[in-house]
Amino acid sequence: MLVQIAAGKHMSSDSDIPESVHLKNYRDLIRRMVNEQPDTISTPPDVLRPSPQHPSTYYDGTNDRAAFDRWLRALLLYFRASMMCGEVYDDLRVTTAAGYLEGIARDWFFARVAAPGSSVPYKFEEVVIGMVRVFVTFESPGWSSPPNYTPGTTARAFHFQLQYWNETNNPTPTEAQGDALIRHTFLQWMRKAMLEMYPGEDRFITGWYTECDRDSKEIMLDQTQSTLDWLREKKQEDQERKDGRDRR
Repeated sequence: MLVQIAAGKHMSSDSDIPESVHLKNYRDLIRRMVNEQPDTISTPPDVLRPSPQHPSTYYDGTNDRAAFDRWLRALLLYFRASMMCGEVYDDLRVTTAAGYLEGIARDWFFARVAAPGSSVPYKFEEVVIGMVRVFVTFESPGWSSPPNYTPGTTARAFHFQLQYWNETNNPTPTEAQGDALIRHTFLQWMRKAMLEMYPGEDRFITGWYTECDRDSKEIMLDQTQSTLDWLREKKQEDQERKDGRDRR
């Protein structure tokens, strides 16, 4: 069984997930830097305006907030200096940002934002927020820390642990918000655990995440268990092959 990065699926709506202060800060930064209409920005004479320097920073999907922030800020400065501001330039900002992605971050972009057959345009702001939700893990201020995944625990058992954690520590205003928070935390924590347990399988794990992000809860849990089983079996097979080579 091999989970492929989904094609043709749209980015899921995260409107039911209570946004942390981190996401709100990202939204505020983007709106301050590039959402202002170009004709409202004071423009110096051409002779005084240097040519903007293209960003030299790429982002590869590493769970590293500092690396993500360097990538985003370099892009925002470039957009601002290039007068690439306002609604009319939003598609161009999305396309330009994609050119500065590598590895699993680029795979995610083409699977979710530029999926074959997709006719739904994505705002630059929503692309950035989507990437933060997938690749950058934050502790949620005001919430108790969710339990970590313990190797060997089934996907359904871990999901039940998160349900109990949410009900006893983080009551949400509506049932839909609670379900969305549990789902988001489940996928983030499972992805983090898989990457720690199975280094080198980041593309496969991102494929699992991308597919499960839009599936129903039951399909998500079944797919997650199948992925855990496949990763465990592959690791065992790889170790057996290595031991066989060492004995020769």
